[in-house]
Amino acid sequence: VKVHAYNSNVIVLERVFDKNSGDAMFAVFNFKEEQGCFTVPDEGKWKLAMDSSHEMFKGPGRSFPAELSGGNTQDIQGTSVA
Repeated sequence: VKVHAYNSNVIVLERVFDKNSGDAMFAVFNFKEEQGCFTVPDEGKWKLAMDSSHEMFKGPGRSFPAELSGGNTQDIQGTSVA
């Protein structure tokens, strides 16, 4: 598991399950009320599985696109996880 910290409020946990197939996942947590940002891990494309800022979780509105590109900077809503 790789752990990346951004601005002392955003934490990214990255886990590679199978190096041969490239199966991996990451989770990002923002522990402060203010919006934060982070760098999407590695190269390639990531599919969004869950965003706690989505309206269905009573959040202010989804902050992530359905697909993320590795190496890009991404904003995350305050006090949320994706």
